[in-house]
Parts: sequence; C-alpha cells; structure tokens
Amino acid sequence: MTSIVLIKNIDDEPPADDPAHRVWALWSPVAATACAALRERGAQVEQINVFGADVLDVAVRLKRLRPDVVVNFCETLGQDSRGELVLPALLDVLAIPYTGSAPLALGLALHKDKAKAVLVASGLPTPPYVVVEPGMPVGNVVLTYPLVVKPVREDASEGIDFDSVVSDAAGLALAVLRIHESMAQAALVEEYIDGRELSVPIIGNPPEALPVLETEFGPGFRDRPRVVTWDAKWDPDAPEFIVTRPSELDPDTHERVVRVALDAHVALGCRDYSRIDLRLSADGMPYVIDVNPNCDLQPGHDLAAGAEAAGIAYPDLLQRIVDLALERANAAD
Repeated sequence: MTSIVLIKNIDDEPPADDPAHRVWALWSPVAATACAALRERGAQVEQINVFGADVLDVAVRLKRLRPDVVVNFCETLGQDSRGELVLPALLDVLAIPYTGSAPLALGLALHKDKAKAVLVASGLPTPPYVVVEPGMPVGNVVLTYPLVVKPVREDASEGIDFDSVVSDAAGLALAVLRIHESMAQAALVEEYIDGRELSVPIIGNPPEALPVLETEFGPGFRDRPRVVTWDAKWDPDAPEFIVTRPSELDPDTHERVVRVALDAHVALGCRDYSRIDLRLSADGMPYVIDVNPNCDLQPGHDLAAGAEAAGIAYPDLLQRIVDLALERANAAD
C-alpha cells in the first residue's frame, strides 16, 4: 500500500465580508476531497496542514512518517506566494519524493518577468513587455496600446481588474501606481492581445496535452476588456464570472496551440502537470500569457476539467500524478 502525505497550507479564515473569503471557502475542502479520492484508489493517506510560515514542524512530522510520496498542495506560506518554493526545497533536502514541479520552475513561474524572459530566449511567442519598478517613470514604456498591467509576482488573477487594461499614458500611470502602492511590487506591463483565451492542461513526463479549454466571456464583459479579473475567476455571483469549456479549434490552429504550450512547459522546467494560458491573436498566433506549474487541482477546474474532457476521472487523475512522482523517484535510485 502506497503511503501518501498530502500537505496543504492553511491560512486564517478571512471575515465573511472580505472578498478573499470566497476563495478560502472554495479551496478549503479541496485537500479533503483529494485525500478521499486517493484512499479510494487504495492508498494510505495522511494530511499535514502548514499554519502560517512554520515548516519546521512539517519537517519533524515528515521525518517521522517517511511517506512514499508527498502530494504538494502548498501554494503559500504565511499568505505569501513566495513561500511556494519552500516546501519542495525542504522535501528535496529530506529526499522525499513529491508531486509537481521543483523549486526552480515554481520560482520562475511566480516571477512573471523571469518566466517571460525564458519564453523569449526559447523563441516562444509571448506579448512584448516591460517591467516598471517602483520609482521608475512610465514614460520609458515603449509598447503599442492597449496594454495590460499586472503585478509581477502574483497568481490567481490577484491585482487584475478591468482598469488593468489601459489605452493611454494617463491610464498606464494610474494602473502602475496602484500596483506599486497596493501590492508593494513591480508592475509587469505587456501588450494586450484581444483574442480568444485558451488554456492547455498538461500532464506527464514527457508532457502530453489534455483537451484545450477556452474561456467564455459572457454578457458581463460587454463594453469591457476581455481580461480574467479576480472576480471573473473566483466569484460565481459576479456578472463577469467566467466558465471554461473544451475549445473548438481547426486542426492547424490546435496543433500550433498545443505545440507552443508543450514547449513553454518544457522551457520553464515544469514536470508532472501544469496549465499554460494563451491568447490567440486575430492572425492565429498563440501567445503565452501565463505558465502555471502545480496548477489548480480542484475537481472540475483547470487540469481536472481537461482530464474529464479526456475521459479521466478525478481519482484516476490524482493517482496518475502520484505515480509520476514515484516513477521519478524510482528512476533516481
């Protein structure tokens, strides 16, 4: 029987009137669902929760348990996304196999400018961009409007709303200043591709693409830029809440999208599973806008949605991810 420890970061519950409460409520049951699915496949599963930034207790418990593999659901430490790198680094030191990407890939993907630099160096299409550090003048930005302004070091659409898409220098200055002041980090400014938004869920070593998913921009986007805001992604009651469905692409476009996504996965050193987000321009060019190693594993979302479209049940998807980590560990012995 395979011995599994699933590790999940547990943050304090936000107040009910805090918008972050919606995400907390959405994510809270996911670890328990995953544990149940793995037990359904015959594994012995224990869950360890990381409270705040305390990983020392986790290390002690792991040394005592010595599981065959760790399922890594830890995305932050102390509500800081930079902590995502810490747990896999700890597991490497302890020589315990774990699911998902290694610290380097996670760090590159978290720092969006570094990820884009790797994509450009690899010859992969990504929108032209500049990074505006706090105190830098936006007059130095030489890009073609419209532009989209994002925090350089966040995920899950944090810091993105409809005002993030700007059409002139005044709007750019306001959007950049907001990132600097409210999120205490640099702003990533890139050319906005007004086209279809696609996601390619990827699994395996070597990687294979699951069915391509497409974001449906509904009536809530009328007279608004088609950008996946925080509310669009996480608030089912928001008028702009999005859904994703298997995409219908012609064979040539499908092949081009999948090839770019697989190459992006490899370029950043992702392993086991990921999700690559792209925008399809009017001339059919897929531009990589985000690389997501260790992407969302909620049932019905992202990777699980792609797996379902391919006829892979949720418990089988999780088991396959566990098997990939075990295969890697066995190959290293």
